Amino acid sequence: MEFKQSILVLSVLTVLAGCGGSSDDNSEVTNPPVVTDPETPTVSEAQINGVASKGTLKNAQLTFYKYVEGSAVELTDEELGDSSLVTDENGQYLVTLNDIQGVVKVELSVSSDAGSPTIMVCDAPTGCGVGADDVAIKFGENVNLTLQDPEFSLTSILSVSSDSADTQDTANITPLTHMATALAESRGDVSEQTISDAQSEIANTFGLVGALNSLTPGAIETPSSLFDQENTNAMRYALINAGIAHALYIEEPDLSLSAKLKFAIDDMVAANGGMLVSADADDDDEFELSIEDVLNGSEQALTQLIEVIAEDPSLVEHLDDLEQIATNIANEIQVKITQAGDDGRIKGNVSDETQGDAIAKASAMVNDIRLFANLFDVTNSSGEHFESQGEQFVNLVEAAGDMVAEQGDSFALLSDVIEAVTDIHQQLENEEVTGTVFDLADYLSTAGTGSVTIDEENLVFSVDAQAGAEKLTLDVAINALAENTQYQLLLSGMAENDAVALTIGEGSHATLNLDRTVTRSQIESGDVNAEPTKGELQLSVTLAQKATDTVVNPISFTGALTAELLPLKVYSAESLNGWEQTAWDYTLEQDTLVLPKMASLSGEFSSLEGEFVKATATVNIKDLETYTPPELKGFGEMYEDIAQVTINEADTELNLSINNDETLTQYVYTKTAESSGNWKIAASRTTDIEGYFQGTFNREAYNSGERQYYMFNQNNIVSDTQYSWIEYIEYNESDGVYNLMANFDYFSDFNQGVLTNSEGEQVNIADIPYQNNGWFYSLEEAQEWLSIGTSVDPGSISSYYYGVFESGYSASLKDTGDFRFNTEDVLDKVKAGESFMVDGYLVSPLLNGQLVITVSDDATNLEAIVEGGTTQVITIDRADVNSFSISNEIKDNSGELDERQTLKVSSHEVALGQNLNAEYYHQADDWNWGNFVSLMPIDSDNDSLVDYLACKQIDFFRINGSGEYLDYDGSVISIEEQGYDCGSYSTVDDFIDTSWDFSRFGITSESIDSFTVDDAFISGLNSYRSDNPVPINPGEEPSQQFKARTFYSYVDGLGRVAADFTQPEHMQWSADGTYTIDMYLAQPELGSNVENEETFLDVNAALNVQVEVGEYNLELNLTGERTELEQGKLALDVKYLLPDSDKQRSFIVSYDTKLETLSATNAENVKLVLAESDDEEAEQQVLGTIMVGDEKAAEIVKRDSLVLIVYENGTVETL
Repeated sequence: MEFKQSILVLSVLTVLAGCGGSSDDNSEVTNPPVVTDPETPTVSEAQINGVASKGTLKNAQLTFYKYVEGSAVELTDEELGDSSLVTDENGQYLVTLNDIQGVVKVELSVSSDAGSPTIMVCDAPTGCGVGADDVAIKFGENVNLTLQDPEFSLTSILSVSSDSADTQDTANITPLTHMATALAESRGDVSEQTISDAQSEIANTFGLVGALNSLTPGAIETPSSLFDQENTNAMRYALINAGIAHALYIEEPDLSLSAKLKFAIDDMVAANGGMLVSADADDDDEFELSIEDVLNGSEQALTQLIEVIAEDPSLVEHLDDLEQIATNIANEIQVKITQAGDDGRIKGNVSDETQGDAIAKASAMVNDIRLFANLFDVTNSSGEHFESQGEQFVNLVEAAGDMVAEQGDSFALLSDVIEAVTDIHQQLENEEVTGTVFDLADYLSTAGTGSVTIDEENLVFSVDAQAGAEKLTLDVAINALAENTQYQLLLSGMAENDAVALTIGEGSHATLNLDRTVTRSQIESGDVNAEPTKGELQLSVTLAQKATDTVVNPISFTGALTAELLPLKVYSAESLNGWEQTAWDYTLEQDTLVLPKMASLSGEFSSLEGEFVKATATVNIKDLETYTPPELKGFGEMYEDIAQVTINEADTELNLSINNDETLTQYVYTKTAESSGNWKIAASRTTDIEGYFQGTFNREAYNSGERQYYMFNQNNIVSDTQYSWIEYIEYNESDGVYNLMANFDYFSDFNQGVLTNSEGEQVNIADIPYQNNGWFYSLEEAQEWLSIGTSVDPGSISSYYYGVFESGYSASLKDTGDFRFNTEDVLDKVKAGESFMVDGYLVSPLLNGQLVITVSDDATNLEAIVEGGTTQVITIDRADVNSFSISNEIKDNSGELDERQTLKVSSHEVALGQNLNAEYYHQADDWNWGNFVSLMPIDSDNDSLVDYLACKQIDFFRINGSGEYLDYDGSVISIEEQGYDCGSYSTVDDFIDTSWDFSRFGITSESIDSFTVDDAFISGLNSYRSDNPVPINPGEEPSQQFKARTFYSYVDGLGRVAADFTQPEHMQWSADGTYTIDMYLAQPELGSNVENEETFLDVNAALNVQVEVGEYNLELNLTGERTELEQGKLALDVKYLLPDSDKQRSFIVSYDTKLETLSATNAENVKLVLAESDDEEAEQQVLGTIMVGDEKAAEIVKRDSLVLIVYENGTVETL
């Protein structure tokens, strides 16, 4: 009101002063002036809001300043109006400033009122010191700053818009804004630009994207606040805050929070924004904040957060994202260490800001992406003769990877020496040798020389060896730690050959934790019965390629590998006896794989010509500790309770029921005479499985007083077949050996040495003939080879069956396959009066309908498809009655060619002047070859009749597009120039019947006019069991007898599968027919089953690459999260410095490999989204949009083959 009155008085005075003149009566009379209210000036108001977080700061006091001639001046009450200058329960505040423009600073301080204290939520993962009651303050609890640290303060700084209209600005208050404020003020001129630069430097140092004062941190104690899609920095900012809290509280607990924060900021300001990377580089006694400590604290906070969210159903969907962040932070720590300068510090770059509207910002990001694509020639638009500098560096990394892969296994001497050291150590323990120095020439399998020196007291092995061009020096030491439950292996040395030199640096080591105490003496004796629980690997390595005539730009890698290792129990198929013919020659074994839960590789790739790339990679396997590999399918698949064993109280009878009495077997033990060596185990079996054994099988021992006999007989009522054997062991004094004598005639009853033969006649056991079935140097060895499996009277049925179970037992389940019992867990139950269930695992599963054979209606095409395996196609093409071609093609499950065989015959009816030409061509994925044969009719006596056929042949490597034959060197060859004689034949039939080229397709002289695809398919099958033909009907000639055959294929995840054709009707496939055939597993796939499509390791990874390409210094951060076995989500963060500038531009590209969606964002709130068009036939397809905040700036469209950016102002440019 006073202001209005003053204006009114001023107006009146002005009017009066304007009247002029005097009071002369003759003066001119004028009209009185019209007095109006002057226009009231508008007072500008600026609203400032924000959140105070270190964690959340409640009831904190706020003080605002403006800058006058470079100095901060506190705002007056008039300038602050009625604003509340304290933060609320969420740490938020809102103030209104009157007539304030330009730079404003807000300072947060602690309330001095003990009755209304300032509260900070503890976000330090390890806690925030102790309270007034000396009780530790835990993560998430309240800290009374009024009591704990009344001097604590934070600041933030912003520039209030000069627009005359009301404005609203954000000034969040955190330790990072406090750093930026101090940095801007230290540079003297506090302006909008210096503020922006300082905030940009601090934000980029800590990996935040955008204007620092306007970025809102999430509240880590309120997890839901961390997943705000509108605030992508919420999570990162909260973790950085928690990491800073961790670093402040974990060190020097006697200092206050504010004192340590002041030390940290003073140190940063003194280094002009440079932050200490690692505390290892701290060169004074004062507290200093290091980035490594901050990120380690962020990791710990994230670990706690993951545990909390895992229990929250509403947030559990974010766990995978959090695991990816954990991997990114772990990798970031290693990256920061490599980026540290000579002073141990790094400094964030200032982000380049685009001037202009939304279209200008959108265009700037398009230019960023275009620049990156051009540097690495992503679109291959530069032509085949151009190689971008980015490509050169990609090639450098690929070449380095090839070097590692090629040379990793080239150090034969290294592996040979390790085996030699093992042999020497074992010989020492067995007291086979003595001494401390050993000549390696006596132990190496390669022609090497050198020595091994052993320090037995300290368990140190020193090796110096050479073999040809390979040289090796190696020191290995074993140290016991943590009361003999942890062991450390120290490694150092060098191995080199003509191509590369590998150096393992000092300090490299592997640490292994065991589940029980292991002493030094146990290690030395090899008596270690402990399982590894975890391990750690830290290696410092250099792998340097050597320059040669062919390697003119050698590459080297220098770096470090660190890994946290955990054991994983897996099952795998392993060879049982080294003679793998069937699935029964394999056993299921449990192995321990050592996998990296977290592994990091950091180092430098460089070339002789100066190319240079820094790379740091981290791989993390989520929940490896609790990961359970998928159940095996096929071989090794587990089945519970497949059999029941029941033993009577007298311990004389055992009943084995398989699959709920599907197969029943009864065993009865009888003592056949009082004297030792006389006993019998009679067994009988019934089953519902068609074709499976039913009948009796008996084992019996008989002691005649002069000899100990062992007998077995079997009667199969299904196949009506019988067989038996009788054995005894005889010592030959002249040779000093034990002979195993045997008779294989069938006897239905042994009856204490009185045998009944197949004719019903009785003969004495001593009167039948025996043959020598093997000789042995000891009685024990001969007894092990007895066919009945034991030489000792078991005394009871349980004792006998204990031995059967111990050596392994197998059975079949109808429509399922053959099993091997898991007997280890039930051996202690095999005793009188017990009844128990037995588990088992599949050895050779039945694969119902696995093979489908289809024959075309004209019988010229046969297709054999194995589900999940190969596809075989045989095709016959008859050009005329005398000419034909036939092909037999096999492709794998992915459609790639495994093998193709073709035979082309021009004419098999020859006459003078008309040759028979036959071309055979074999193509495979790794080798091609073929031959061309020409039979020329010869009239040797000039009687115009063919006397014989002369054979001429060439061998070729492949056929070119023009049908010409090429040799191995690629030169064209012909039968006229390079052909050689291949004999002579009296008739064409003789040639056909002796030619492998025809027989491999099942073609004979008799069938050449009528052979079918069936003939070709059958000829390619393997003989079943043996090549001996099986007579189907008595008296058949060998040529008429049937030869059973087997069809084989390979199915990934299973192994080699087979189908047996044991009867003629099994291989009669008619024209226009489809036949579904069962198969079985013949040989399992070796190796461990760690993953499959449904169950797989949850892996995420982060890769940082720093490289200079042309004028640009680039930093690339690639992160990836596995979502399916072969799918994942990828994100690429690209940062680059502008040429001749210290300013940085950046953008992030995200890609989902399954959904095939791509998006890109940057610090200026620009977002580009791309996806496949729904209408691919449209003349113009909209592929995506570019948004700047909520404003649409452009569309991405495809016109023909061009991808265009169509901006909202009508401007069009290509992407």
